[in-house]
Amino acid sequence: MRNPLAFLLIAAAATPSLAQQAREPQLIVTGTLGAPDGISLASENEDLAALLFRDNGDNTLWLQTSDGRGLNWNAPVRLDDDSNNAPKSTGSRSLTVDGMRIYVAWLDERNGANDDVYFTASLDGGLTFNTNNIRLDDGASPGERDVKDFRIASSGNDIAVLMSVEYVSEELYLTWSNDGGASWEDAVPVTNHNGTADIDDIALAASADRAYIAWRDNFTNSMNDSVWFSSFDLKTESFIAQDIPISSNMQALGGDADNEVEIAVDDTHIAILFHADSLGSSAEQVRVNLSNDLGSSWIGDQKVGEYDNASAGHDADEGAVLVEDGYVAIAWYDDRTSADQIYAAVADVATGIFSSDHLCSDGIGGVGPPQISGEFGDETLAVTWNQLPGRSAKACSYRNGSWGQNFVISNNSGDVRNVRMAWSDIYDNFLVAYVSDDTLEDEIYVGGFRNQQVSGSLTAGSLATLTVSGFESGVDFRVVASSSLGNLLIPDGRNLGVAYDNILDTTRRTSALSGTTDTAGAGSTTPVLVPPRFSQNRLFLLAASFKNSGEIADLSDVVSVLVN
Repeated sequence: MRNPLAFLLIAAAATPSLAQQAREPQLIVTGTLGAPDGISLASENEDLAALLFRDNGDNTLWLQTSDGRGLNWNAPVRLDDDSNNAPKSTGSRSLTVDGMRIYVAWLDERNGANDDVYFTASLDGGLTFNTNNIRLDDGASPGERDVKDFRIASSGNDIAVLMSVEYVSEELYLTWSNDGGASWEDAVPVTNHNGTADIDDIALAASADRAYIAWRDNFTNSMNDSVWFSSFDLKTESFIAQDIPISSNMQALGGDADNEVEIAVDDTHIAILFHADSLGSSAEQVRVNLSNDLGSSWIGDQKVGEYDNASAGHDADEGAVLVEDGYVAIAWYDDRTSADQIYAAVADVATGIFSSDHLCSDGIGGVGPPQISGEFGDETLAVTWNQLPGRSAKACSYRNGSWGQNFVISNNSGDVRNVRMAWSDIYDNFLVAYVSDDTLEDEIYVGGFRNQQVSGSLTAGSLATLTVSGFESGVDFRVVASSSLGNLLIPDGRNLGVAYDNILDTTRRTSALSGTTDTAGAGSTTPVLVPPRFSQNRLFLLAASFKNSGEIADLSDVVSVLVN
């Protein structure tokens, strides 16, 4: 029997690759007592994703889990054990998924009007959680001092929580666990500036059993803020570096660090992002400092972006940073075209030389803060944001050294906001969560996308050509089909999302449905005949690429096609 599948090339304007497509978003949080907020989304290198949110109607915290595809979400599980429903808050950095471990931290007023940080964990993918919530030490007794901000990061069973704590001014403390959150150490001061400076805008990352910390404070002259770095060994329980200046070039120019500090780490590479003003005008610029030796030395902070904040007054805001595979990616927005738009730039960490800015967004009414996730190398990087007018969620992806066109993730009639993104390494898959008020009540939707695409149309009795895009360049690929969705697993445990049937068995053996991708990661197969008997039947299509060993490398999403 000849194969029933085929696709016609759907070319994106001004690009040789296919137009990016997103998955249908799912409504997964509805019917809460109040509006769900404080959403946090995470996934990593196992077949697990998690979503955290607060029901602001009764101050309860809830978590839902899915596999790394983000397609099938389990019922929400309540995380807090507070019978009095005291005020609580979560945010975009309240959750980390580390393999099959889930770690959650939040602010909680169960001990009085001052916020404490509480914690819970699951070491089995969300099947069970700690019996009791754990209050984390902040250098004072419960409820005595107010925690203004916090961050959580992990490296296997080692977890770090960073806290900015109100005293006379804000001070910075770190607590940690070496046993998956079962027990915690007393908090230690992160900086010798505690008590002599006011801490703002904290950032935390963890890798290979170390915690990497960045923040801004006014220690230098009690007026202008500068940015600092410390690193802490979670195994030896000691600081490796403390109070290392990060913004020296900015200071020499008379600048003032302002609004937001971010940090990212991978292998031996660290990137710290911050904003600065008083550098020619009151308009802010994005600055980045990079290290290739885990913070022992730094190449020096520099402006990133081709806007003109000094004479033209272009103002840059918000910032997201990612370090992977020896490269760094930065996303931000600025108003060089009058309306705020999302831009991104990429650099080799070793040189610190950034590419020309890539315009990600295309709206005329402004944008929301960008999110950035993914990897370089043979995988995919993506930026997401919410776009005005109409407030849709949008994204653009980067692979094979180039950016694709932006595309819409959401399909909502309501106001889309609070966009969150996570990346599943096992599927090279992006998950996107957001709040929308389609029903006049806030609800949470989850969608997503893969850079790997298969697309086209089928007409019974006619020849058609299968086309794929978004894969690694120069790799073999194959397209298969099934008559239904399913849970077919391949040897490495990944779920193909289709059922094994006669159609799939036939298509996987049909040599005409294979090919090799070009330098842009796209490819087409030999035309095949769509059998007349498939008219008006729905088929589910999947593309896969292969390693030199013959094992499956990348997978596309499953695409539903009605045969004409």
